[in-house]
Amino acid sequence: MHQLALLSELNRIDEQIGSLQENPSRNGETPKLLSELMRNREDIVGQIDEKFRRAFERLQTRYKGRVLSKVVDNSCSSCNIGISSLSLNALKNRGELTFCEYCGRILVY
Repeated sequence: MHQLALLSELNRIDEQIGSLQENPSRNGETPKLLSELMRNREDIVGQIDEKFRRAFERLQTRYKGRVLSKVVDNSCSSCNIGISSLSLNALKNRGELTFCEYCGRILVY
């Protein structure tokens, strides 16, 4: 699986974990769901390149979980600053892990 896809999946799982921790289920399923999500998270973390994982975790701390940002109309959807042609090319055509030059979030297209 592509590194960016893995980071997107990791972000989705982390959001689910956070949601379950903030709003535990009343039917007793929360511990079971959390355990399953944590196992899935560990499987994905094991597939992510160390450099990208560290960047992801650093951004999680900095932005309280909102690490990925969609590119909309050639702009970062988090900070609304335009993305350079060089960065857009790296993201769209070469599939490289690309960071917003202004806010630092990981860009997804």
